[in-house]
Amino acid sequence: MIDEAFRICSIDGKEQRRLNLKAKVDYGGDRVVYHRQDLHDVLKIAAKEAGAAIRTSSRVDTVDCDEGVVCLENGEKLSGFDLVVGADGIRSKTRESVLKRTALAIPTGSSAYRLTIDAKSIEDDEAISQFLNPRDPCTTMVVGYDCRLVMGPARNGQLYSLVAMVPDVKSKDDVEATSWTTKGDMNALIECFKDFPPWCHRLFSKAGDDIGLWQLRDLDPLETWVRGRTIIIGDASHAMLPTQGQGASQSIEDAVCESFFDSNSRVAVLMKV
Repeated sequence: MIDEAFRICSIDGKEQRRLNLKAKVDYGGDRVVYHRQDLHDVLKIAAKEAGAAIRTSSRVDTVDCDEGVVCLENGEKLSGFDLVVGADGIRSKTRESVLKRTALAIPTGSSAYRLTIDAKSIEDDEAISQFLNPRDPCTTMVVGYDCRLVMGPARNGQLYSLVAMVPDVKSKDDVEATSWTTKGDMNALIECFKDFPPWCHRLFSKAGDDIGLWQLRDLDPLETWVRGRTIIIGDASHAMLPTQGQGASQSIEDAVCESFFDSNSRVAVLMKV
């Protein structure tokens, strides 16, 4: 779905400003709204059609950057690669091998609840639908107090996706926390948005138990992204907050920029899924 506008609303649902994205011809292309799972599926199909072999349940332990050898946690070694691309996320194992040190992702003081809702359930609820149309091809941001709600259609309007950013409940000093993703609690989410009107709470309730909670983290600038035959991209090298919705887009730009190897090269792409 083409994203035609970005609009900012007050907590009562009234539009305060609208940016017409279709008018921004200088972008050189449309802003496309994808459900992330659908994008993964499209990329997986394209990779298989190009002859790629996809392995799952293969956790990386270390990478020999100079020799192009990937060592898995189970002791297996995968070798003979001309290029190893570490796209393995904010807790990248490849990053440690490239830097030859540990570079921890740092909590930013914010967390994000992520919810996906059936668009029809919103349309059928007049208390919500008077403020937003879940099939309207635009991104909506509602800002109030110390919270921010960013939402828009996905899967050609069948789903409505929400990201609710709130102050982090974990300690900012807990950089070695074992998990940065947990199952979100609806009561805790509503408590964060307690000063927002009822339509917002009703919207959250449409997600049922399908709530994820991410602690938002960042990386200090790294001295390098490359060592030998190995390069790190995406969150492994330059973690980005979701405030501009650029995470997935930037990873694709990274991949395009690094497509310098020829078609006969043997390439390993290490990804967190």
